[in-house]
Amino acid sequence: YMGVEQQYTEEELEKLDIRTPGVVGNTVSAAKVTLSEAGLTVKVIGDGETVERQVPAESQSIPKGGTVVLYTQATAEQTMVEVPDFTGLTVSGVNDLAASYKLNVRFSGSSLNTAGAISYKQSVEKGKKVEIGTVIEVDFRHQDSND
Repeated sequence: YMGVEQQYTEEELEKLDIRTPGVVGNTVSAAKVTLSEAGLTVKVIGDGETVERQVPAESQSIPKGGTVVLYTQATAEQTMVEVPDFTGLTVSGVNDLAASYKLNVRFSGSSLNTAGAISYKQSVEKGKKVEIGTVIEVDFRHQDSND
């Protein structure tokens, strides 16, 4: 808000992440209800009525409000996206970029609860193709750090 970056404590960050409920084998409608109740967004790929596969997989840590991709046919084509460069961005910048690519991010680093936290490392290198919904861990540090 007004150019001021929101600050999170480690405890607040832990509350932002949840474990993905397992919905493989459920009907699409039941899976949508389960995931919505968990505070997650759903994207369905395929015409089937039963969930054959999900990304991220069951029990994977995902940010609250993140996207779970449901494939309704085992042969449904995977929807791939090229991982962008998340380095040099604020928490909000990383969030916005991840949302535009339909990726999920998990934040880490000791500087997240201080002003001036900037991303410097990501778990999947930029340019690599991954399925939409994949969780990318992004590490932050204070922008004056030389680590």
